[in-house]
Amino acid sequence: MKPTFQLISIFVLALLLFVGYSKAPDYVADALHLKQIGQDITTADADTMHVEDAASDTITEPVDTARQRVLIFGDSMSQLLALRLCDYTNANGHSLTCVTWNGSGTHQWAASDTLRFYMQRVRPTHVFVCLGSNELYSADMKGCRKRAERILAKIGNVPTTWIGPPNWMEDKGINNMLQSFMGKRRFFMTKGMKLDRQEDGRHPTYAAAAKWMDSIIE
Repeated sequence: MKPTFQLISIFVLALLLFVGYSKAPDYVADALHLKQIGQDITTADADTMHVEDAASDTITEPVDTARQRVLIFGDSMSQLLALRLCDYTNANGHSLTCVTWNGSGTHQWAASDTLRFYMQRVRPTHVFVCLGSNELYSADMKGCRKRAERILAKIGNVPTTWIGPPNWMEDKGINNMLQSFMGKRRFFMTKGMKLDRQEDGRHPTYAAAAKWMDSIIE
């Protein structure tokens, strides 16, 4: 009789656990599920829902769900943005390559073979250009435009988004030039965003850079 009693006890306990789980509030059940599959309960679904909600509000054309190869390159700001951009690419099964050239501007990228090398190596399906911070002081807009044209020629027909610099001072025309050159659909105007800065007063903090990238994605 003893084994039979133990078997009945186990069955009753399992039944009580099942009933209790089914009656649990949704947020408790979701938390249990997330723990089982190893996701971060506090961030995984929150970030995903944020991206999906933003997309449903802003995208009015078909979305390409194929695996993408994303390239972001430019000055030191590109590395800050890439830290957050990789969250999006990883969550959607895409790959990300970041090439950061500290202190660079359109001069370096237009004159060197660096960009052409990475275009051939990565074969990106979308490119983010992050240049302009080191040319806020420049008034040579004709020269900047010519160099921007050379950079885009190296990118070719690959869809491209140019991310404007996070102004910490008034520029001398580079933002307006890039926006008119790229068009509003392919240029993100960072100027005017309120971003917390690091000690140098120029580079956004990591948290601010994450919000900056979120705005670009939206």
